Amino acid sequence: LAVIKYVSSRVKEAFFAKAFTDDKYDLNILEELYKLLSEITSSVNEEQTTEDITLSNIDDCCNSYDNTNTDGVKFFDNRVSDTLSSRQFDCGTVNVIVGAPGRGKTQLILNQSVYVASEGKYCLHLALGDLTKRQLILRLLAIITGKTINQLSLLSPEQFKVFLQKAKSKYSVIFEHLHSRTCLPNVFTGVDLINQIEVLQQKRNVHYTQIVIDYDGNIETSLSSNKKNNASAGTGSSMYYEGADIYNNFVQFAKRNNSVIWMLSQPRIQYWSVEKLPLEALNDSSKKGHIIDFCMSIGKKDLTEDKCTLFISKNRHGLSNKHLYLKSFGDCQRFKPIDNWDDDD
Repeated sequence: LAVIKYVSSRVKEAFFAKAFTDDKYDLNILEELYKLLSEITSSVNEEQTTEDITLSNIDDCCNSYDNTNTDGVKFFDNRVSDTLSSRQFDCGTVNVIVGAPGRGKTQLILNQSVYVASEGKYCLHLALGDLTKRQLILRLLAIITGKTINQLSLLSPEQFKVFLQKAKSKYSVIFEHLHSRTCLPNVFTGVDLINQIEVLQQKRNVHYTQIVIDYDGNIETSLSSNKKNNASAGTGSSMYYEGADIYNNFVQFAKRNNSVIWMLSQPRIQYWSVEKLPLEALNDSSKKGHIIDFCMSIGKKDLTEDKCTLFISKNRHGLSNKHLYLKSFGDCQRFKPIDNWDDDD
């Protein structure tokens, strides 16, 4: 299965590479081969979707209990983790951070990725189009070391290399456990991304306890693909119509891979000025609200402020309708928990 998925991902890469060149390759053959490999992968995955539970089998029940309680992740702001009955995000769950552009979704989840890696758990951060490789590296280094992005940007190549070597030595656990990858937007489908993640795990011989998709609007869908070929095809958001299917695939993968998955999402434009986004805002951007385990929005009363509001609109395993406040230090990409919006300590 791992070989099939690896070949499938390479065929997909070859298809897109040849599509933008003048080389005379038969793209139809590549596309048909990719579809065939995807069908084989799907048929094998279907055989892994059920699991028997026998309460009389004490050892089996204890193993399941241990996996559930040791393989989860806490949130870097423990106030969020404390809203969950198990005080952590259990593996096998799909969780969403939703917010309008510029509210701090990426900054929030990067802090979470660094925190999980610091705990010695492997984390994979997939940036789908919104960040260049350089931007992602600088933001991660700012969070890890406390240096500002401006300070890092002013380093010469030689100085940056020395700084990176010292940081790697000091924060070796984070450097080892935090993996990231940038991808072009609207190129890979949800199934493509899942296949790539599984290939990466096999290739690097690791298990990703936490996986981040930043963000879902840049996942390729059949509707967005049709629009590339026919500008008049459809008028609505492709994520609105296909979001549930995409999220269902990731829910199945989270359970099969025993991982905590974070998806970043945007609401529709009419919700951009709302500080505390209700679950309906997520449902409006795609029909996925009933699928996910946890939904938390990040918003601001005033875009000029360095503070933000976290609002938990859905929590299948704990308390919902709860709001928390954070102070943002954008220059070093970090956050500090505060008790209320007017807290300047």
